[in-house]
Amino acid sequence: MVRFMGDKAVEEIIKSLGQKNCGQCGYENCEKLAEAILIKKESIYKCVYVDNVQVKVDGKEIKIKEFVQSFISGTIIGFATRLKGIPENFKEIEIKIKRS
Repeated sequence: MVRFMGDKAVEEIIKSLGQKNCGQCGYENCEKLAEAILIKKESIYKCVYVDNVQVKVDGKEIKIKEFVQSFISGTIIGFATRLKGIPENFKEIEIKIKRS
């Protein structure tokens, strides 16, 4: 039962990764990285295909959970890719909101 739950957890982690099995993270494949993430040896951000979201309010960085980062990233990327002039292979999106 424990092994089954571990397998399911690894499968869920793999879904969050780039699923390219490229090895750019230093692991043989996504499954190996997912196993390391599961035992907290690595962060999901070791995968070069996982988006890293940083939120600052008045210059102070706000820590946000991986799920929230994934949600924010998906929303912003989905919006930005529909704008004219956005390069297909952009590396970074910066959004700044100022209140008056």
